[in-house]
Parts: sequence; C-alpha cells; structure tokens
Amino acid sequence: EELLKSRRAIANMECGDALASVNNIFLARTLDFGLGRLDDALGAYQKARRLAPSLHTMEMEGEALRRLGKWRELNELRGMELSEVTDDRLKAALLLEQGEILQHRLGVAQEASEIYRQAIAIPATALGLVRALAQCYADLGDRESLLRANAGQERLTQERDYLTPVSYTHLRAHETVLDLVCRLL
Repeated sequence: EELLKSRRAIANMECGDALASVNNIFLARTLDFGLGRLDDALGAYQKARRLAPSLHTMEMEGEALRRLGKWRELNELRGMELSEVTDDRLKAALLLEQGEILQHRLGVAQEASEIYRQAIAIPATALGLVRALAQCYADLGDRESLLRANAGQERLTQERDYLTPVSYTHLRAHETVLDLVCRLL
C-alpha cells in the first residue's frame, strides 16, 4: 500500500508529459501486476497514452483492454495505432487483429471484411489474411466473394511455394558448368 501511495504521488507530479507518462506506466504496472487491480491499471495506462502517445503506450493499454474483454475500446485503440504505424508488416498485423475483433468479438463481419481487404492490399500481407477474409465471407453467406477469396488463397499458396527459401546446399545442386550458383528467384 505504501508503494502504491508513492507511485500515485510520483505519477501526479508536474514533470513534463514524457516523464509523467513513464510514471503512469510504473503506477499501472504496480496496480496490474503487483496488486492485481487491472481496472485501476487501465486508467493509468490510458493516462500514460494521453500524455505521450506512442505505439508502446498503446500496446500496453491494448493488452489491458484485451484482458478485460473491452473489445470496442480495443478496436478503437487499434484504429489509433494504425494512424501511427509506418511499417507494412505491423500495419497488416494490426489490421488482422482489428478484423478478428470485429468478426469474432463484436460480430460485425461486414466491417471485418472491409478491414481484411485493407490488409490484403498491403504488399507484406500474409496468406492468413486471405484465409480470414474467406471465413468472413462464409460467415456473411456471400458465396461469390467466398469463391474469389478461395481463388486468392490458392494463388498465394502457389506463389508462396514457388518462393520458398532454400539452403546454400540446394543452390549448389543447381550450379552451372562454370561453377556459378544460379539465382533461383
């Protein structure tokens, strides 16, 4: 209890937004992992994000929301994260998670299909996104779109098999008569 008092006092000090955000993260961690008070910790995580928005503070808040089952709030937070992300793989992963929340937790498959389509448009998209979209169309009963998604799965599977990484030993097996290793790309 004394630790909690001191953490609260430090979190409420006037010290600039970045440091205040870090102090609120320490308070949230104490409440969450030290005392098992996740509801109270969520407030501190949210304050930390408001003081100094970053992917790190959003991820900690998102984990708390997930553990509390606050799916609407988590979906909104993922939307905020998407506006901050520049890496295509991370963006695709966030879109996939957002689609899964919409489809499986909130039961809005139509919105989920829109999110999945956004993710598929990203060059670094994984085959799992196309599978998720196909399942979404199946949930909607949209047979025509489901067939298109299944064709996309087949195409991506073939491309993935074609672009499978190989070992140097495998490359050596394809050497030319001039002892040059071929590019198998």
